[in-house]
Amino acid sequence: MAIKRIHLFFLLLLFVTAVYPQDSVSLRFFAPGVPFNELDKSSSDKSVVYNKLFIYTPKEYKKNSESYPLVYLLHGWAGSSYDWKNNYDIQKLADKYKMIIVLPDGYYDSWYGDNINKKELQYESGFWKRIVPYVETKYRIDSKNIFITGLSMGGHGAINFYLKYNDHFRAAGSMSGILDISLFQDKWGIKKKFGEYKKNKQYWDKHSAIQLLKTFKGDKTNLKMFITCGEKDFALKANTQFLSTAGKLKIPVINVKDKGDHNWDYWTSHIDSQILFFNLIAQNKSIEQIKKIMKL
Repeated sequence: MAIKRIHLFFLLLLFVTAVYPQDSVSLRFFAPGVPFNELDKSSSDKSVVYNKLFIYTPKEYKKNSESYPLVYLLHGWAGSSYDWKNNYDIQKLADKYKMIIVLPDGYYDSWYGDNINKKELQYESGFWKRIVPYVETKYRIDSKNIFITGLSMGGHGAINFYLKYNDHFRAAGSMSGILDISLFQDKWGIKKKFGEYKKNKQYWDKHSAIQLLKTFKGDKTNLKMFITCGEKDFALKANTQFLSTAGKLKIPVINVKDKGDHNWDYWTSHIDSQILFFNLIAQNKSIEQIKKIMKL
């Protein structure tokens, strides 16, 4: 009887694996002195930085030839690509909204930007020259519907990438995002990435969401962002200032300021609405229609 139970357990495990496909890959990401396009050719050594990616596809993905919207979901400071995987059922979101969801590793404190020291991790360059080509050629992606969001440091990264590469992403989101890094000059290793603030203000501005918003050159009325932050969150001031700047520039931003703090209880209770927002954008719903559907 015990043996039958063991066999049944493994059969169920195989069934679940087949129904819920989830890929993972360790991608060569960066090495000092090695051009990005030569990383796969270089010999493996301790200088090579790998990026552990988790890619979730809808359960019907392997049964058809359709293309799917794509969401990059970024983690926060002191985390890794395992954070969302360990704290939420991302497969459930991929199935529910029929989207491909990718969890890239932002490392402990990359701040999703190129280090001012060229010998150190060049995250932004690596993201575009290594992660994006891999994901968007290996998987069937609807190139007109690519989205990005994240929490805390990841919210900062998501909005930064959206404003810098607006032609690539259709919309972006942020939960508890550090949308004005100048408010936290001595926190979380930011100055190790971008240098001392006073001496390198221009470099900081190139990696600050609020500054990128102020200098955005494209069609501001076409920007689509969904910003959320809890009322008890230490990042609330940065979010409030970002939204105030958007208002002055007449940039439409969907915003939710509700009860909550800078923690996983807040992020796991808001991620579904972020993906829903992207799903509605992919359906060509207007911002006003989205507000009504989401009761905002």
